[in-house]
Amino acid sequence: MSKGRKYEVRSDEVNDILSRPPAWLVRSGSVMFLGIVVLFLTLSAIMKYPDIIKAPVVLSSRNMPISVVAKKTGRLERVFKENNSVVQKGDAIALLENTAEFEDYLVMSGILESFSLKSMMLQDTLSLGEMQGAYSNFVKSNNEYLTFLELDFHGKMALSLKQEIDVKQDQLLLAKKREEIAAGRYNLATKQVERERGLFAERAISQQEMDRAEEVMLQATAQMESAREEIVRVKGELLQANQELLKVEMDKEESRTRMERACDSDLAILTAAIKAWEESYLLVAPDDGSVVFTSYWQENQNVLAGETVFTILPQEKEIVTAKIFIPLAGAGKVASGQKVNIKLDSYPYMEYGVIETVVKSVSPIPANVGGQKVYIVTLDFPSVVRTTYSHQLELGQEMHGIAEIITQDISLLKRVVSPLRYLFGKYS
Repeated sequence: MSKGRKYEVRSDEVNDILSRPPAWLVRSGSVMFLGIVVLFLTLSAIMKYPDIIKAPVVLSSRNMPISVVAKKTGRLERVFKENNSVVQKGDAIALLENTAEFEDYLVMSGILESFSLKSMMLQDTLSLGEMQGAYSNFVKSNNEYLTFLELDFHGKMALSLKQEIDVKQDQLLLAKKREEIAAGRYNLATKQVERERGLFAERAISQQEMDRAEEVMLQATAQMESAREEIVRVKGELLQANQELLKVEMDKEESRTRMERACDSDLAILTAAIKAWEESYLLVAPDDGSVVFTSYWQENQNVLAGETVFTILPQEKEIVTAKIFIPLAGAGKVASGQKVNIKLDSYPYMEYGVIETVVKSVSPIPANVGGQKVYIVTLDFPSVVRTTYSHQLELGQEMHGIAEIITQDISLLKRVVSPLRYLFGKYS
């Protein structure tokens, strides 16, 4: 036996112990493994995290402060309101320098407010600058129309023709009476000729007497034909008078319609010229509220086109509305009252935080937005918008972002079992 080697000699009892682990150790390991499995299942059933649906969101606001912007560069000629004064929609706040006299503009505006055709003659004595041409044309067409109505040439012509027609009607009646008389004389003359012919045949009368009877009949015939010609002539004159009357009435209506259309057209042109002048030089309140002076406070200050001259603070509070457009897939999970986190594109959520709100309502049927079928979800928003980082946000007319709708909490165990149950049901 070598000196460098050592042999380990074990007894049978030791080998038996080493080859078979103790039963208590096996039982402890099994219980521990089973405990770990039960603990894992219990924790997976207890531990839940929400199911989130992401979709684009659009925030819009109403009753926001409104800027009154200058359309032209010029000098503030007049300022009609004071800072923080209450204004109504359409009230004039200030006037930029222009060639029109503002008092004449007010006179013209008052005339147009109460204007109606056939009301009054207008005087072209106002100084209206850029509106002068349109106003002069309107005054001309209006006065021509009133002169046309006042002179009433066509009406007088029509009256004269009607009187002439009445005379012709009387002449026709007289002609018909003369025709009746002539016809009666003709009948009597005809009968007399018949009798004279009988007597002449019996040689009771002479040829001279017979000729006189026939001459009387011819005279009666001529009178009757003359009366009929008179009736035809009067009827022709009556027809011509009626045609002239119809032509006069048609000319009157055409002239009246043409002049009314000219007045309406010139009035529309004048209205457009006034609107263009107001948009260029007159700064008016776009809504009810209070006017706040910003960079300009007094008359004779120069204003640049595109600059905000005044700001209108609406009387009503700002109203914020938000709508989410969710696709059809998973839309059934969304319900009223669910929590929503909004991340606006204009305010990075890492810096400003998110806006927390809840679902107010879900549209019952999908809508077609941008060529896609989506459900529209309306959110409940407070009047003051604050983020989770306590930032109060100033919202614009329309802002976009991403909304995360927290639909419901689902356990980890259910998320694992549900796909397995689906696969089992599909392939079993």
